[in-house]
Amino acid sequence: MSSGIFSRCIFSLHILTSHSRPSVGMRVRKSVNAGYKTKTQSIFPTTEKNVTPPPTFILSTSSTLFNPAAAPHGLLPFSAGPVKSLKRSRSDQDDEVEPLSQDVIMGDGGRLAGSQRNFLAAHREALNLPQCYGQVKASCVFEDECISCASEDVAVGTIRSSARYYHDCSTGTTKSRLIVLVFLFLSLSLSALLLTVMFICRFWVFMFARFGYGWRLLLAGAGFFDTFVVRERGRTFVYVCYSEIPYELNHQHTCNGLHSPLEGPFDKYHTFKMSWNGPDQATLAQLTQILQNSISESAQARNAANQHLEQAKSLPDLNNYLAYILVRSTDQEIPVRSAAGLLLKNNARLYYHDIAEPVLNFVKEAVLNGLADDQHLIRSIAGNVITTIVSRGGVIAWPEVLPRLMDMLDNSTGATQEGAFSALCKICEDSSHELDQDYNGQRPLNFMIPKFLTFCENPNPKLRENAIFCLNQFVMIKSQSLNIHIDSFLAAIFNLATDTTPEVRKNVCQALVQLLDARPDKIEPNLNSIVEYMMYSTSDDDETVALEACEFWLTIAENDDLRLKLEPYLPRIVPMLLKGMIYTDMDVFALGGDEDDANVPDRLEDIKPVFAHGKKHTLQSQGAGNGNAGGDGDDDEDDEDYDDDEEDEDDIYAEWNLRKCSAAALDVLATVFPMSLLQSALPHLKEQLFNADWKVREAGVLALGAIADGCMDGIMPHLPEIFPYLISLLKDPKPLVRQITCWTLGRYARWAAALTTEAEMKMYYEPLVEGLLRMVLDNHKRVQEAGCSAFANLEEISGAVLLPYMIPILKSFQMAFQKYQHKNLLILYDAVQTLADSIGGALNNSDYINLLMPPLIEKWQALADDDRDLFPLLECLSAVTAALGSGFIPFAQPVFSRCIHILSSTIAQLQACAQDPSLEWPDKDFLITSLDLLSGVVQALGQNSSQLMLTSNPPVVQLLSVCMQDEVAEVRQSAYALLGDMAIQCFDTIRPYIQSVMTELIPQIEPRTDAFSVCNNAAWAAGEIALQMGAEMAPWVEQLMGRLVPLLNAKGTPHTVRENAAITLGRLGLVCAEPVAAQLDQYAASWCEVLANVRDNEEKDSAFRGMCTIISKNPNALNPYFIQFCTAVGRWQEPSAELANMFHQILIGYKSIMDPATWAQSLQHLTPEVQAGLQNERERKWSSELKKR
Repeated sequence: MSSGIFSRCIFSLHILTSHSRPSVGMRVRKSVNAGYKTKTQSIFPTTEKNVTPPPTFILSTSSTLFNPAAAPHGLLPFSAGPVKSLKRSRSDQDDEVEPLSQDVIMGDGGRLAGSQRNFLAAHREALNLPQCYGQVKASCVFEDECISCASEDVAVGTIRSSARYYHDCSTGTTKSRLIVLVFLFLSLSLSALLLTVMFICRFWVFMFARFGYGWRLLLAGAGFFDTFVVRERGRTFVYVCYSEIPYELNHQHTCNGLHSPLEGPFDKYHTFKMSWNGPDQATLAQLTQILQNSISESAQARNAANQHLEQAKSLPDLNNYLAYILVRSTDQEIPVRSAAGLLLKNNARLYYHDIAEPVLNFVKEAVLNGLADDQHLIRSIAGNVITTIVSRGGVIAWPEVLPRLMDMLDNSTGATQEGAFSALCKICEDSSHELDQDYNGQRPLNFMIPKFLTFCENPNPKLRENAIFCLNQFVMIKSQSLNIHIDSFLAAIFNLATDTTPEVRKNVCQALVQLLDARPDKIEPNLNSIVEYMMYSTSDDDETVALEACEFWLTIAENDDLRLKLEPYLPRIVPMLLKGMIYTDMDVFALGGDEDDANVPDRLEDIKPVFAHGKKHTLQSQGAGNGNAGGDGDDDEDDEDYDDDEEDEDDIYAEWNLRKCSAAALDVLATVFPMSLLQSALPHLKEQLFNADWKVREAGVLALGAIADGCMDGIMPHLPEIFPYLISLLKDPKPLVRQITCWTLGRYARWAAALTTEAEMKMYYEPLVEGLLRMVLDNHKRVQEAGCSAFANLEEISGAVLLPYMIPILKSFQMAFQKYQHKNLLILYDAVQTLADSIGGALNNSDYINLLMPPLIEKWQALADDDRDLFPLLECLSAVTAALGSGFIPFAQPVFSRCIHILSSTIAQLQACAQDPSLEWPDKDFLITSLDLLSGVVQALGQNSSQLMLTSNPPVVQLLSVCMQDEVAEVRQSAYALLGDMAIQCFDTIRPYIQSVMTELIPQIEPRTDAFSVCNNAAWAAGEIALQMGAEMAPWVEQLMGRLVPLLNAKGTPHTVRENAAITLGRLGLVCAEPVAAQLDQYAASWCEVLANVRDNEEKDSAFRGMCTIISKNPNALNPYFIQFCTAVGRWQEPSAELANMFHQILIGYKSIMDPATWAQSLQHLTPEVQAGLQNERERKWSSELKKR
């Protein structure tokens, strides 16, 4: 064994000229030649330099502490001084070394102490050592005095670095020149062997020593040890050597003639294994079989394998095995190796920071080698692992990866080049911003981009494709490194525009689209040629090329400077886009057949996750409505909590492909060129709509819907002819035609809803309602979905116009509840909710209730409290209860009780999880939906809700208080909405808790971008509480003013939030005018501006009454803003009698203190609309009084 070991070991003994042992504060000489040649540590290749490596002190038996990039190969002596008793402090000092200030403790948690630790701390930064360096874990037990042992300790591991640390218990030791000369002679004698073994062995071991009196070195198996301890006559050596070959050797300790294992608290370090001994064949076989089972066709085998893999995550070397199977197990099947690689990638993604450094280093080296695998799939997965490690740890944490990959591009051929470039593609895609940064004054892209440009001319099409792809990743971030070479990049793109490889042309189109967005100045000089090229490419036989080219029309339509130059090309662009909308045979096959499937249960993968949406209190602005009974009236800019996951009427563009992209491009171009595009499209539309081929006919219907928004004015004269034809298509035998017709009719529903004559309603509107309800009950699930969505859109647009048709609508919904599968049931809930929002209180009709409520209650009772399907049902019930009002009383008690139970149980689970994080956390969406439903119940029952509140155990306000402090913004949002509703309807239940409620509420009134809706609802609730508290609100007025005034004056705050802040300020002035009036000059202008355009309602009325009260307390503060105030007053349509009288008093008062010229001049600054408002019939009383005075 020893001969085999020593055949792999090379001893280079570095002889020091100094005879004295270095003390702690002295510089320690390097273990290798001071001028050896190395490469500068960098994240990209640089020229080689002669540099002097820093000495590395690695004083640990654990290989996890080693940083290979920072350590020279050799042994460095480090004197620790004498070791004394653990029971008393240091008193003696060695004559030759600086002594320890306290004892050196070895073992678990042991560490250097005193001056040694100070030395390491002082040099750690210079030596690039992590904080853990200097830890000592050795198998030594010391008695009261230094012990002298006759034999040796050897601990084993994996050779990783080179250092020596020793304690000398002897005194007056000197160095022997003779021993030094002997070692010098031996080193010279072995130099020839060194040159030979360098080419055979895979490792080097460098060691040197400076030994004094009575030394003896045991180095059995030294070539394979990570750290080994040599104890000899009171002197302890800790060696760390370097090797790549694993070896295991157990050892025991012999002291004073007694041969026994070490005992005591440190004996766990006496015998240990290295972190990775190479694959144990039994373990490797077992893991391989588990991976094989994980991809088995048998569900039982897969489940069992997944359980085993989950258990295996606790093994420290699992990732070593996975990397080994991925890269080195070439005898295994590709699916097994790929399964190992995918599991390795997921582990790196999820648990990167938990992976030990030696394991991570092994994985890094393995996956880099995997890029040279013969199998494309293995190369691809290896690249995925590489980019995952880079994205999780950053480029700076793996500085060797970019140089290695770039070197593979230059110095490899075939598969290795492609594998390296594939990895670079993934890194560039995921870490583009990180690559575009400086590291120690150098930027990776400065080297990478020129290299990529050279590969654009490579004869290998795969490399050309990858080169363009990598370059494209830096266009949108406007990389400085790419901008330097932008002209070369354009030249490369133009040269590759006619490449024979579709993938290359696809990337060329992508580059041009991105440059159009990021650098339009580079596109404009060649725009005509690029437009021609994109028209050609949009019709490419390869759909991936056509899709990338089609994106160009979407992008250029958003460029204000260039899009107008596109108009001359519309006669050629439009038919090209229409052609792109036609289903391919593959599309039709993928979408399934024409068979009825209403009775077929939905697959789990077809059902999208359901999330709750918190309730938000909003006001309505003048002109925002559409004349409907209900309507949100929110501006788009106020929807800071707009849900990107929410499907809208344009869901037809969901699954992105050439068809959807073409339709979206036509939609956008129609808004830019409404009349000219319609003129180009109409002849083609007529041809397609009446085509015998159903796929062409279907594309025509899609195109007609796509241009609805942009070309509505131009197409309206044609709708009396087109509309009946579309309704007839609802009877088409092809489900896909019926589906797209529903969508298109939904796009034109506002035209039908705006018809005024009875004859027009019977000819167009009634057939639309009837036809869509028929589609709601279609036997094909796709048509059901489209019909239900289109009808919800019709409800939102029509409002009260639907009232004559409520019975057939509700009967259709009732049947749909019995017919629908899981996915479409969610859409049906939305349709019912939209109906309730649209017709409001008109829903409180016994006939309607008897049709609507039974199926809702049936679903309510069928679902468990922890079923996520409760979310859409609870949201639906929230709208229904608010619309039914008193009609909901028969259903109130069970609904209320269940909401309280869901709230209390969810809160209890959350509190339990806070104590024991191992428990499964409940879904907080149950809190959100339950709170919203309680809000609906309170609104429906009004003051009668107080009786329900008294039955709650625990009290509602206590549950509400917990939710008001929740870390999730949506929970707080719904909590403050319920608080405001309770303040309006049942304030007596809040009053006993008002102190704690206000303490929790006031801090929530802050303009946080991630919680504007919380701020909005809290501000509104404060105003409702103020109306109930009256003068008792005084203790909180100053705090509220300190938050509401900045909120109102902040121009960047969403308009709805500013409106509620203004309303609450006015209400505070109504109940506590003095402190609010004192700051009138700070918010008067903003207040008048914000509320001038809000629709007349009770909230606005109370706020203006409060402002009038404020003005009466501090009239001079309004002088600079009198015109703004008059403007706000003039926008009122129907002020209450009390408010009108207050306006009258204020205007009379201001006229009385102004001279006639100033008064007349002030009125001249008002717009004609406001002047007319001040002079209309409702304000004649004011005018007559003004004239009398």
